[in-house]
Amino acid sequence: MNLHLGAIARYSPLLFTTVLALAFSSPAQAQTTALTQCNEAGLRSAINSTPSGGQINFQCPPNTTINLNAEIQLGKTLRFNGRNSPNLTINGQNRTRLFRLANQNLTLENLTLRGGNVANRVANFSCEGGAINITRGTLTLSNVTLQNNNAARGGAICGNYQATLVINNSQFMGNTGNQGGAIVTNTSDLRITNSTFRNNSTRVGQSLNGSGGAIYTFDALNKQNPILIQGSRFEGNKAYHEGGAAFISQGNGVNVIIRNSTFYRNEALIDAEGIGSGGAIRLAHAGSQSNTQINNVVFGENAADQEGGALWAGGGRANLNLNLNQVTFTDNKSGRVPDPQKNETGGGAMVLTTGLQSRVVINYTTFVRNEANHETSGAIYVASDFNGGNVRHANVILRNSIFDRNCSRKPLAGTPTVDCSHLVHASTMQRQNNTFTSVPFGGSNVFEWISNVHAPSGTRFGLTANSQVRDVKVRPYRDSGAATPNHPCSDVDAGSGRLCR
Repeated sequence: MNLHLGAIARYSPLLFTTVLALAFSSPAQAQTTALTQCNEAGLRSAINSTPSGGQINFQCPPNTTINLNAEIQLGKTLRFNGRNSPNLTINGQNRTRLFRLANQNLTLENLTLRGGNVANRVANFSCEGGAINITRGTLTLSNVTLQNNNAARGGAICGNYQATLVINNSQFMGNTGNQGGAIVTNTSDLRITNSTFRNNSTRVGQSLNGSGGAIYTFDALNKQNPILIQGSRFEGNKAYHEGGAAFISQGNGVNVIIRNSTFYRNEALIDAEGIGSGGAIRLAHAGSQSNTQINNVVFGENAADQEGGALWAGGGRANLNLNLNQVTFTDNKSGRVPDPQKNETGGGAMVLTTGLQSRVVINYTTFVRNEANHETSGAIYVASDFNGGNVRHANVILRNSIFDRNCSRKPLAGTPTVDCSHLVHASTMQRQNNTFTSVPFGGSNVFEWISNVHAPSGTRFGLTANSQVRDVKVRPYRDSGAATPNHPCSDVDAGSGRLCR
């Protein structure tokens, strides 16, 4: 039965007044609890007395530390804000995780989480998370510092399953894990904005244990939402096996966007299996097609004991489209440890194993002074069509880019000047029947200095069909210490820094 307001007013004036009040009143405000008892008991009491959807505001003296003796299991959605408590810290004292929740949401603002610890693997969990473990919920961090947390997997945070992690203006420092020094996510979405990851690390392990010095991701909750890293800085992170700063698994349609960020002095260290690749990032792919965009990013002074001084993209069954626009690769190094068995030490800047159906577009990008020790390709190593490779050179497109003094320090006869040898910048040939054939990349407006030379034959292999051999005087890179990239300019309107003005 439908009742009109006029009918309600006619038959019940009091009910009419009540209906109007409800119709035009403002939405109910979430309950806010002021926490003034600044210890573990006070925190637990505030949680118990605040309904789901409410907020707890800390009202503590400056530099307060709340020590926890056991983890806090949250069965409700809550927001914690330390804005009125400068330098507030919640500390697990290296003996307990701080927060665990499932099917709820958690927002943390303006505080520090330190000393969380889950040293051993937990059965039925994909990761542990020294500070936070979340399953099927949304974790939002704003101006939060996570420091010196430890876990078997996910030193600071574990997105255990079907979670969403939204990280803004936060810092991750000195966190450690067997896998994912700061963060591990499993079938979860991850969005990182204006944040810093510094000196996070993994421990020596086997296989993928040890990967992802700061971040390790596997799959995504919603493949329509790419894994996003923007406006952020990764510095001094270390991983054993792969991905000094980040190991990102892109299988079956997981997409990635990395933009407006800096990766500086991250390292991939060799493990017991003899693998230490992707000094800054490892993009691992297999299965249906995925896409990665890297825009306005600097990779500076990253290193890999084996392949890919800054980046290794692809895999054995990859179908990964890769688009780089306005990217600087400077002073990255691969092959710091000799590999006499597999010779897998190439790609001073990057290794491409993106798949036969993939397309790689590199635009307005500068490769300068990258080195591959003991192997080929100072800038880019491409797994070519022949001999088990999986990338078609014609599908690698270089445009408006600069290759300057990239070195392959393999000791072969015919070493060109500037102490480089073999394929100086990139592997732009294919070998069949023990002969070398020039197979240039696609593209145009490419500058290279010095010439890309195959030392035993003395043959020059141009990066593209019409690349120019010219010293365009790329200016020195100067790291600003910030997330914002500082691209080096040159004498031409190309490369990441374009023409010097």
